[in-house]
Amino acid sequence: MNNTVQNNTVRWTAPTGEVITFQICDYYDDWKDVGGIYMMCKFNNLQNMWEPVYIGKADSFKNRLSAHEKWLPACHLGARNVLAVVESSENGRDVLERLLIQYLDPQLNKQLKSPALGLGIFRRTSLAPVLGAGFKQLPELGLGTLEPRWRP
Repeated sequence: MNNTVQNNTVRWTAPTGEVITFQICDYYDDWKDVGGIYMMCKFNNLQNMWEPVYIGKADSFKNRLSAHEKWLPACHLGARNVLAVVESSENGRDVLERLLIQYLDPQLNKQLKSPALGLGIFRRTSLAPVLGAGFKQLPELGLGTLEPRWRP
């Protein structure tokens, strides 16, 4: 999988050819109560790309990321941001999490590293913002991207 950074989003191209657009977020932001996939990432300046150190799924970003047990270990490995995408379907979250873990092999993930059980096309039922009031919607770029009102 490769990734391209643009307008506070990261577009990952999966081995299936699907492009998945993640929002670049601060771990301490005001998360919304929606489900999806998140990646705790560090940025590799030499290769100009994000490297996930942990990948997970959440029924609610707000509940799962409020005190995540992997955040401090991820920080020790260089993670400074969370990349997140909304996926309302539990099955979609399960499949996407497995695919990302198997192909990106993040250092802190120990489960789900067995061969894929099916890589099908993932259906995004919602590209609504993951984060709360600190974010605003950008003009439509076709993929529901966001831009923070402030810069870290």
